Amino acid sequence: MVRLLSHAAGRVRLPRCVFLRRVWSMIARKEVRRGMKKILTRVLIVLLVLYVALVAGLAYAMRQPPETFGRVMKHAPMAAFLVLPFETLWIHARAGSLDVGESAPDFSLNMLDHARQVKLSDFRGRKPVVLIFGSYT
Repeated sequence: MVRLLSHAAGRVRLPRCVFLRRVWSMIARKEVRRGMKKILTRVLIVLLVLYVALVAGLAYAMRQPPETFGRVMKHAPMAAFLVLPFETLWIHARAGSLDVGESAPDFSLNMLDHARQVKLSDFRGRKPVVLIFGSYT
């Protein structure tokens, strides 16, 4: 009733009955599907872990001084801006805790000719200071 047929993985016994052959092939396909499902699940878990690691690394880099953050970001591909939640992380990383009416924290900036640095504390009590951020092009 049962005859031997060759198979890629070795010799497999397949029944002569058409119904039983169909059942056998369905079982074999289910095993392949189970194997593929297992592989896809592992791949998705690895991709999720990689994504979380990239987001955590970007969030950490955003909390560093601007020079360090700039060195990190110059190596980031443009596709990273499409995939990673850049804007959301940036808003949270650079939010600050200054309220209206509080004194601004002290900082220093280079002059345009880089000859010297100017500190905000040098102007306290003397002149009003206006900071303008924008593009001049």
